[in-house]
Amino acid sequence: MGFGAFAQDFNDAKEHYNLGNDHFGEKNYDAAITEYTKAIQITPDFARAYTDRGRAHTAKGNHDSAIADHTKAIQIAPRFATAYYNRALAYHDQKQIGPAIADYSKVIQIDPEHAMAYANRGKAHQDNGDLDSAIADYSKTIEIDPAFAPAYASRGLIHDKQKNYSSAIVDYSKAIQINPKYAMAYYNRGNAYQARGDNETAIADYSRAIQINPKYARAYLFRGVTYREQKKYGMAFDDFTKVIQLEPEDPVAYVARGDNFYRQADYNSAVADHSKAILLDPEYGPAYYSRGVNYGRLKKFNLAIADLTKLIQLYPESADAYTARAEVYRASRKIQLALADEKKAKALSGK
Repeated sequence: MGFGAFAQDFNDAKEHYNLGNDHFGEKNYDAAITEYTKAIQITPDFARAYTDRGRAHTAKGNHDSAIADHTKAIQIAPRFATAYYNRALAYHDQKQIGPAIADYSKVIQIDPEHAMAYANRGKAHQDNGDLDSAIADYSKTIEIDPAFAPAYASRGLIHDKQKNYSSAIVDYSKAIQINPKYAMAYYNRGNAYQARGDNETAIADYSRAIQINPKYARAYLFRGVTYREQKKYGMAFDDFTKVIQLEPEDPVAYVARGDNFYRQADYNSAVADHSKAILLDPEYGPAYYSRGVNYGRLKKFNLAIADLTKLIQLYPESADAYTARAEVYRASRKIQLALADEKKAKALSGK
C-alpha cells in the first residue's frame, strides 16, 4: 500500500472515530460502538478507537467487552496511559479491586501527575479496606490538584470512619470552600458534627444539604434522627415522613419513624411502621428488634418473643438481641428462659 492510500485509510478511520465520539457525547452508545468498529476495521492498530469503544461498552454495562477492548489498545500501545486508566475503571466497576489497583498504578508510573488515577486508586484502596493507602492517594491527588473537592470529601469520609472527626470536618469544609454547592460534603460534615454531639451545627449542615438538593433523602433522615435526639419529635416526624415520600420502598425510614413514635409511648403507631418495614424487607433485623420491643411494651409477649427470636436467627452473635428477649421473658415471668438468654448475652459480650 502506498503512502497516499495509507493516509486516505487513516483519514476514513478518523472520520468514523470522530462520529463515534459525537455519538458517545450524545449517549448513543450503540451508534458509537458501530462507528468505532468501522474505524478499527479500516485501521486495525487504532488504539484510541479500541479504548473509546471500550468506554462505550462500559457505559452499556458490558464490562467484559470493555476490558477486552482496553487490553487490545494496550497491546497496540503499551504505554497508552488512557487505556490502562479506562481498563482500571472497568475492573473497578466489576469489583475486581486487585486488577484495578494494578492498572491505576501503571497509569501513575507512565504519568506521575495523573490526579484522577490517584483519586480512583484511593477509592479502590478504600473499597479494599486499606484506609492508610487510600488517605495517601487522596492526599497525593490534592497535592497535584488542590482544587479537586471530591478528594477532600473522600479523605474526610475515611477520617470519619476512623472517628477522627476534627480532621474529617476540616476536609469537608475545604471541599465546601471549593464547591459551595457540594450537598454531599454538607451532609457528611453534618454526620461528623452529630457524632461529636454538636447537634445544632449538624442540623444546619443537613438543612444546607437539603436546600441544595431538596430530594436528598439521607439528609432528611439524619436531620430527623438528630431532631429526635433533641426530643423535637414533631420535626423528626416531618423529616422521616419526607424520606418515606422520597423513598417509599426504604425500610430504614419506617423504622426511624416507628422509633420516633416509641419515644412518645405511641406503641401501636410504632408497631405499624415497623410492620411496614418488615413487609418491605423481611430480613431487616432492626425492624424486628424495634417491633419486638414495642410488642413488649404493649404486653403482647408472644409476639415480642417471636420477633426477637427472628432477630436472633438473623444475628445469632448479637448480645443485644438476647438481652432484649431476656427482658420480655422476665416481663412475662419466664424466669428460666430469661436467665438463659442473659447468660448467652453475657458470653457474647465478653462481660
